[in-house]
Amino acid sequence: MRPHLPLRPSSHLRYAAAAVTLSLFLVGCTASGETPAATEAPRSTPSEAAEAPAAVELPAGPLGDHARWLVGQMSTDPVDDATAASARFSQTMLDQVGADTILLRLESLRSTGPWTPVEFYGSEAEAGSEAEAGVTIQDTAGTFLDARIAVDADGLVAGLQLTPRTDPARTAPSSWEELDERVDELGERLGGLVDVDAVVLVSRVTDATDPSQAPGARCEPVHSTGDVDAAMPLGSVFKLYVLAAVAEAVETGTLTWDTPLTLTDDVRSLSSGTLQDQPAGTVVTVREAAGAMIEVSDNTAADLLVATVGRDAVLATMTATGHSDPSLNTPFLMTRDVLRLGWAVAPGGPETPAWNALSEPEQAATVAALPGGRIGIYADATATPVWQDGLDWFASAADLCAVHVALQDAAGTPTGGPVREILAANPGTEIETDAWSYLAYKGGGMPGVLTDSWYAQDVDGSAVVVTVLLTSSDPATLQSTDAFDELSEAALTLAAG
Repeated sequence: MRPHLPLRPSSHLRYAAAAVTLSLFLVGCTASGETPAATEAPRSTPSEAAEAPAAVELPAGPLGDHARWLVGQMSTDPVDDATAASARFSQTMLDQVGADTILLRLESLRSTGPWTPVEFYGSEAEAGSEAEAGVTIQDTAGTFLDARIAVDADGLVAGLQLTPRTDPARTAPSSWEELDERVDELGERLGGLVDVDAVVLVSRVTDATDPSQAPGARCEPVHSTGDVDAAMPLGSVFKLYVLAAVAEAVETGTLTWDTPLTLTDDVRSLSSGTLQDQPAGTVVTVREAAGAMIEVSDNTAADLLVATVGRDAVLATMTATGHSDPSLNTPFLMTRDVLRLGWAVAPGGPETPAWNALSEPEQAATVAALPGGRIGIYADATATPVWQDGLDWFASAADLCAVHVALQDAAGTPTGGPVREILAANPGTEIETDAWSYLAYKGGGMPGVLTDSWYAQDVDGSAVVVTVLLTSSDPATLQSTDAFDELSEAALTLAAG
């Protein structure tokens, strides 16, 4: 449910995993007409050596041209007036943000300029087509920002996002000890805020060795940071449990992978995915919906599957797969429920108490009373974290290892054929390693929440599960996924070691 620009090679596959929009510095391409308040962009931590950087050459074409203009407005070029600036932006962008606001925000960054482009990534736009690219910029203080730009078919800026970035030349952790040090630094690196909770768990998948235990695979911790048994908000990683419930329904004969499902407005959600854009009456198979739910984190596909198998069935699957406390997710929420309860009906507002202040029967009654039909929550309205109010889906890092193992077990049953393929469709990373012959992945994001989880199997069939969970109560803290991406991919790389 958060808008994304799939750009950075190391992390772009994870942007589609998010569940709800993060607050952005500047953003277009949404349906709301609200204009964000003019606030200064968040800053990254300055690098240790703020030497004058070498500039990279920006390409010819709309994206390169807009990047040059952006850097100039943040540096020493004469500041454009609103009329000149407006010529660069799509009407939708101008309606939402306004040229004056854009210029004000860019000018606020001139105090530490000039800014220098040190990295350009993505592809230049072809004539008449939409495109996205990004540029990493550095100021005189050694601060890095990531500027992501999207253009429409006319070459006009339709989306613009500035977020903090770490030094692109910074090397990845080469040991578990160094990774733990990076975890300890997260509060400082994410804008100087210390309200960050991180959990990393790497587990080896082993068979039970105690004859008194039931047969099957187990998670044996190899390395951990933080409380791996503490319940954490998951964002879209909850969809692993939905997939497990679907696999169980297929195994018991309630469904088949080819069962047709019909889209209705009562299960239509928003943002990540494409099923939301299809007309009511569109028919997809269980296999197609499950694939979209995992590969592109399609929220409408997830809600359609939950409506099909039933909320209680997902909760039962949580219990069966080893979740330590399924009651944390009772009643089980659809993504559209979280959108409505989290932002359309403000938790703790003058008319409604916080979600977690309600009793379980009151919560169930509230969900049952939510109206059907299309919902009108827009991307730029969902910026405030609500996981502290209990509006998310919760599990521990240890629970996520257990569900990954359970899904692989389900894949090995006579009816579980597509499960491994579904989980591997989006590997969540482009790190270069020959260690893994198979990667199953699900990630997610909510305001103040970022999650990654992999089941990784090597050429000999040995497997590990890598899970990284990050939370903050401050909406600005996790605007940038850069530090989180570094942490996640370092854990996956070290696990291959």
